Amino acid sequence: MKSSLLTPPQVLKLWPLLEPHIESALHHSIGEYDPFSICLMALSEQAHIWLTRDEDGQVITVIVTRFTSSAHSKSLLIMTCAGQVPDWDTWTAHHTTLEEFAKKNGCNSMQVWGRRGWERRLRHLESNKGKPYQLLYHVYNMEI
Repeated sequence: MKSSLLTPPQVLKLWPLLEPHIESALHHSIGEYDPFSICLMALSEQAHIWLTRDEDGQVITVIVTRFTSSAHSKSLLIMTCAGQVPDWDTWTAHHTTLEEFAKKNGCNSMQVWGRRGWERRLRHLESNKGKPYQLLYHVYNMEI
């Protein structure tokens, strides 16, 4: 499997492939975003779209991230994650790609704002510092 950050031109070219995955993930949200707004955010580099494919080129996941900032911290927020992951433990190795991207961009944490089911998927992940995700009001935060 290979995860890659798509450039705005790639997002535009691959949008028919990406949109159904993003829309699927947004069905579990409270309606703050729709696929079109995420596309616009990605085209203006306010959000990032990551594509993971298997060795045959089939889509495994489509992930949308963006940066969030407060007075004292900057986080990489995983906004959506959709697809068919046949082996979650193998896929989570790609989590380090997101962590490296976050660090390179001055983040001190990564966050997932999601439903309770994410707790099961995130509990065994640790940053390079050995820090796990912690549940904060169903906002999961990992210090990096």
